[in-house]
Amino acid sequence: MARKNKARIIIFAVLILIIAAAAAFAAGFKRAADEYAAYEVKNAITGALYESFSSVTLKYGEYIKGIVQKETVNGEVSALMVDSMLLNKITAELTFESTRRIENLSESFAIPLGNVTGIKMLSGRGPGIKIKVVPLGSVSAGAESKFISAGINQTLHRINVRISVLVSVLSPFSMNDAEISCEYVISETLIVGKVPELYYMREPTS
Repeated sequence: MARKNKARIIIFAVLILIIAAAAAFAAGFKRAADEYAAYEVKNAITGALYESFSSVTLKYGEYIKGIVQKETVNGEVSALMVDSMLLNKITAELTFESTRRIENLSESFAIPLGNVTGIKMLSGRGPGIKIKVVPLGSVSAGAESKFISAGINQTLHRINVRISVLVSVLSPFSMNDAEISCEYVISETLIVGKVPELYYMREPTS
């Protein structure tokens, strides 16, 4: 009877150790997944957004140079005209291209098993545990116009486009959401003299 009780105690202790080890592994994996989402996934998505921006702006090349036009009166800029149709088309293509590139990233991530241990010497070592990046909703892109002081009697008009994406990082033991946003310059126009009183979006004529 005493031997049976002793065996039960040993089995119970082993089970407790296994459960504790599994809990520690899961906690370590979640921590590693959180860190991975914060750095590696963010860097990869930021790169994908930049590649999307480069691809789309290269496609429109010369057209982008004329996206903002100046009207002058007596040698001074009186109005700025922005080609809103072209700007909307660019942001729409940025949304599509960014979504496509991010979806192609979903199979390319794996956390090295050594990262789960929390031991620095093992970081980056061991077989990879695959994780998946899933876009939540659609990627959004929007343009913003700014006037910035650029020195004495000089003002810089800048059009930026911001691309934002919300993704979920799925792993065997955790799920983390990450929101990533990048801003790029579409156009810059230097105005020498006073800031124009009139600024409007121009619809191109057919």
